[in-house]
Amino acid sequence: MSELFPRVRPRLLAVTEAVAAGSRVADIGSDHGRLPRLLIRSGRASWCVATEFGAGPSGRLRSGVGGCPEAERIEVRQGDGLTPLDAEDRFDGLVLSGMGGATMLSILEPEKLEALGVSWLVLQPQSGWAALRAGLARRGWRVADETLVRDRGRFYTVMRAVPGVEVFTPPAGFDEREWFELGPCWFRDRDPAAIDYWTERSSRAKARLRRARGAGVERARGECDLADRALAALKSPRLG
Repeated sequence: MSELFPRVRPRLLAVTEAVAAGSRVADIGSDHGRLPRLLIRSGRASWCVATEFGAGPSGRLRSGVGGCPEAERIEVRQGDGLTPLDAEDRFDGLVLSGMGGATMLSILEPEKLEALGVSWLVLQPQSGWAALRAGLARRGWRVADETLVRDRGRFYTVMRAVPGVEVFTPPAGFDEREWFELGPCWFRDRDPAAIDYWTERSSRAKARLRRARGAGVERARGECDLADRALAALKSPRLG
């Protein structure tokens, strides 16, 4: 897809590629509407609702979408979280990107998701990756696929979650919290980008350890240990 849209940022392309072709999609917190336009243009969405909360953001969204060739298949709605959506919209899935994992979990209320009947979620959290993975698992959603991309010197992750129970087995020596920190899909796929991510994280942790004083020393040592064990797990041979 990068060949078709060479000027689109890798983060946005990764989100787009996680959406099944021809889907009916709602993009929650759509900002200026770049993602809905790309979803329609690429054929990943046949119809898209783009939402924003508040008159100002909604106005900017309408301006961003209005007049573009894809506008007739993008509907802008104003409202908080999932409240602008209705089961009669028959959405296949929802997209949330560019917000923290904790915010995503607060938006994805189980009762509202059940009422909408969506079959997948595409999530690009800016922070709180491990907490988001764990929170989804507690609510009966599993991260089926996860793509890690580097964009302008920063790593971004894109998760595709579906209803179900986590099926991956943690490697020996990892507790549940560390397992969600490691990234089950990254471990399953032995994702080379995840090795780069954890290599950088290990370097930063070791730099913090050299500067640490007092109680910070033990915390920094723990971060170094987790990073080193994550790298060893990701570099280990796959079984089967």
